[in-house]
Amino acid sequence: SWSGGVMYDQAKAGFLRDISGVVPDSYLQTVSAAAADAFTYGDQRVGLPKQVAQVAWWYNKDLINQAGVDVSKIKMWDDLLSVVQQVKDAGITPICMGGKDKWPVHFIWTHLHIRNGGKALFIDSLNNGGWGRPEYILSGEQMLELVALEPFQKGWLAATWPDQAGFFGDGKCAMAFMGNWMYGAQAANSASGEGLGDDNMGMFNMPMTKDGLGDSGDTLGGINGWLFSSSAPDSAVELIMHYVSKEIQTEDASNGAYIPIVKGADAALENPFLQQVAKNIANSQYHQIFYDQFLGADIGRVVNDVSTDLAAGIISAEEATAQVQESWEFNQ
Repeated sequence: SWSGGVMYDQAKAGFLRDISGVVPDSYLQTVSAAAADAFTYGDQRVGLPKQVAQVAWWYNKDLINQAGVDVSKIKMWDDLLSVVQQVKDAGITPICMGGKDKWPVHFIWTHLHIRNGGKALFIDSLNNGGWGRPEYILSGEQMLELVALEPFQKGWLAATWPDQAGFFGDGKCAMAFMGNWMYGAQAANSASGEGLGDDNMGMFNMPMTKDGLGDSGDTLGGINGWLFSSSAPDSAVELIMHYVSKEIQTEDASNGAYIPIVKGADAALENPFLQQVAKNIANSQYHQIFYDQFLGADIGRVVNDVSTDLAAGIISAEEATAQVQESWEFNQ
């Protein structure tokens, strides 16, 4: 589970067990408090965290260098737009996208929300509505600026997420906006099965937007973990507590499997990209769980739909936010 609204819906419907009485405070003290809190519903603890993730811009160094781009100068959204145009002018596809699955597209629009609105506006919108705020309309307008540059590969609307990863791994595009799982996926889905080497990949965070209310260190990503069904026995909880322990998470981190949530286990990370993500999340004052998960199945589906419609250029920024607001009102 990614926790968030989908988990809340499951808990509200009575499908999940409150494991508070099985998980001792001594165990909770060994894991990230923010990660552990993500798996609570009211005063119930319905799950345990396992790992964290961050969405960032991945880039192919050879192609970026071929286009004469200096990624260290990408500080603002307009800088990214200029880079997209520069890459395209060099005859290179700027961005790989898996539009058929929709959720890869929503990362761009919602991360612009994070930059433009920040945490306070998100929490207020979550509780009181207001998804049609000027800050969120601006996100749509900025995404349409990107879309106007035709940055994606041909046929992107028919491409799946594995296709997107494979295109990046095959060196068919300069950049991809994706979570840290891209590292393994780009190799696994490439034609060669090897993908890009570490020395040919780089990462940078989503740039800031002009007058944005967010912080440049705010991150978008996931807090993944395990939920327990209403019929789950104590032994199931005890098994996951053993699995999410410093010994096992340290070993998994050293193998580059994921970014752990047990305190101290991240010191074993050797993969430079996972190290960078772990540092980014540790320094972030606001780590937002993926909108399509955090907002629940109904609103999340609308977010994915309108993000893809924006990327296809078939709706306006105002129409996109209006649909999210309508869905929010329907689900109250």
